[in-house]
Amino acid sequence: MRGIKNDLSSGTKECPKCNEVKPLEAFGTAKHSASGVASYCKECMATYARERRATPEGQQRHRESNQRWIDSLEGKACLVEGFKVCPKCEIKKPFAEYPKNKRTKHGIGSRCSVCTIAEIQAYRDTEGGGQAHREASKRWRDANVERHRDNNAKWKYGVDHGSYDAMLAAQNGKCAICLTAEPGTRLVRFHIDHCHSSKVVRGLLCEHCNRGLGHFKDDPALMRRAADYLSSPKG
Repeated sequence: MRGIKNDLSSGTKECPKCNEVKPLEAFGTAKHSASGVASYCKECMATYARERRATPEGQQRHRESNQRWIDSLEGKACLVEGFKVCPKCEIKKPFAEYPKNKRTKHGIGSRCSVCTIAEIQAYRDTEGGGQAHREASKRWRDANVERHRDNNAKWKYGVDHGSYDAMLAAQNGKCAICLTAEPGTRLVRFHIDHCHSSKVVRGLLCEHCNRGLGHFKDDPALMRRAADYLSSPKG
């Protein structure tokens, strides 16, 4: 039985969960609702879904729902051809334009990458979503320390995963300049030294040597004059 259709002419609706008046864009669609708009806002629905999936019963219901979705796709020509219609933008796109999802039989997500990214970004722009993202990121970093460091090296210097260990082994686990085995950094990891103009990675340096090159502005002539200064006899 359909419920009473609410007056949405103002373009807003009150969420009965958080008791906040929000624009209709903050609510999902509901085919079985008289107004076609979901009762709760997207943020409250997302919070409820996460809390439900955190329980064994919720996880089981999620798996069963996922399986029903997979079964509903069986035999559809678009899947045989390698195409699928995104339920969000309603555009037929190839599998390559969908995010991977190991939990589905066909290995792709329900929505295309563009819609998925937009939805995630919209959630992260909210106060609750931003906080949840920061907490999840910290949990991942704490559980994947080495992977996180390799990712930073890749993003900042273009060094492939595993290259740091290979470089360290080639330097016998020591700084390329002073030959100390102590990095002297907070992360207990040598600095990846690179040329600031060409961006070419030169080697691994300890904290002091890396700072020293910076103070001498990576200028070989300036460093040679400094060496001559130290070598020259003083009266």
